[in-house]
Amino acid sequence: MNVEYLSRTRNKLLQYFALMVTISSIIACMPWYEIILETNDVASLKVIDTGSNKSTHLKISGLALHSALTVKDITTEKEMDSMNIFVHLVPAKKGLSGSFVFETDVPQDIDIVRFGKFKVVIWKRRIPLAVMDSDGALQDGI
Repeated sequence: MNVEYLSRTRNKLLQYFALMVTISSIIACMPWYEIILETNDVASLKVIDTGSNKSTHLKISGLALHSALTVKDITTEKEMDSMNIFVHLVPAKKGLSGSFVFETDVPQDIDIVRFGKFKVVIWKRRIPLAVMDSDGALQDGI
């Protein structure tokens, strides 16, 4: 084997190694995309109204059925008379888990709470058809 061949081979290996390090660094620095959790991927989804007659307070909890993903954040978005809840999942990281508990006050102008991008209804405000006044007389519905 001649010295020139060994030198070219060594240079090619160094270039290949530098390319792999560069590609690995770019991938490691890229933000991972987030996945929005849907109701069919939640175990034990619970929606509990912990509010009083005058206010509505919901406690929403569950466990994501994605073993390699964890809950990063929970956000809400208002859309007309609905509140949409989005549970954001990311690849598993230390300190995060797949379970979530989210509590929120539901404003009076919100009648429906939906979950995920598919906007599955998980809660509806009870709207009475008729209301009785203090004398027991029937009034128009609200």
